[in-house]
Amino acid sequence: MSIYKPVSSATRGLLGISGSILSGVSNAIGNKIIGAVSSQTNNKIIQGIANSAIQTGVGIANNEITRRVSNPLMQTAQSLDTRLKNIARKGLKTFGLNAFENRNIKHNTIPHAGGLSILDAWENYKHTNPSGLSHKNFYILEINDRSPNAPTSNGDKHSMFNLLTTNLQFTSIDIQGETVQLGSVEADRLSANARTVINLTVIDDKLGTIKRWCEQKAFMMASPDGTFMPPAYYCFEVRIVFGTNIADARFYEQIYTMRLQTMPHELTRQEQGLEELQLTFAQTDAFMPHWI
Repeated sequence: MSIYKPVSSATRGLLGISGSILSGVSNAIGNKIIGAVSSQTNNKIIQGIANSAIQTGVGIANNEITRRVSNPLMQTAQSLDTRLKNIARKGLKTFGLNAFENRNIKHNTIPHAGGLSILDAWENYKHTNPSGLSHKNFYILEINDRSPNAPTSNGDKHSMFNLLTTNLQFTSIDIQGETVQLGSVEADRLSANARTVINLTVIDDKLGTIKRWCEQKAFMMASPDGTFMPPAYYCFEVRIVFGTNIADARFYEQIYTMRLQTMPHELTRQEQGLEELQLTFAQTDAFMPHWI
C-alpha cells in the first residue's frame, strides 16, 4: 500500500489534460486547412474528399504525437513510483512502522518500542489509567493557626495561603542512619526520624497580609525581651492534600505541627514581576499528634 498518491496517477491525469488540449489544437488547425481548401474550389465532391483526408491526417498526427509523448512519460512515472515505494518501505521499517503494511498489525512488534506491539502499548495505556494519576499542580494547602483572621481563614481552598502559594517542596520521610563497621562489612544503624521542613513560594498582596502574619508569628516565638514563648502561641497546623483542588477524605494527605523558620526577601528593578516570598516552615517535633 502506497502512503502517497502515485506519480503515475498524476502523470496519467496530466496526459489526459494535455491530450484534450492537443486534440483541440489539432482540430483548430484542421478546420483552418479545410477552410482554406474550400475557398479555392466550389466543387462539393472535391471539398468532401479534402475534408475527409484532412480530418484523417489530423487524427493520425494527434495519435502519433500522443503515443510518442505519453509512453516515455508513463514509463518514467512508473519507475519513479517503484523507487519511491521502496524508499518508503525502508523508512517505515527503520522506525518499526512497517507493521502497517500487513493486515493483522496489532500483534506485530515494534523494534523501537522495546518489542511491544501496538496492542501491548494500548493495553499498557489502559492499565495506567491516566485520568486517575495524581497531578503535581493539584494540591490543597491548609494552615490552621486557630485564628479567624487572614491569611489562614475562609476555609481550606479559599484561604490566601492556598490561593497564593505557587510552589511547595518538602520531604515527608527522612529516616537517617549511621554506618557501623562490622569487620569487613558494614551495617546500618538507625539514628533519627528527621523533622519535616516545608519550603513555600508565596505571592503576597500590596498590604503585606502574609508578611504581617509571619511577623506576628516571629514576635510570638522570640520576644524582643529575650524570652521564648510557649509553642501554643506560635505553632500552627499545616495540611497538604495531594492530587486535588477539592478536599476529599479519599485523597492522600500529610499533616504537620510547624513553626515559621525563615522569611527572606528579594526585590529587584531589573524586571517587572510579582513579589515572591520564600517561606520555610519547620516541624516542631516528630512525635506529637497534630491538632487538626
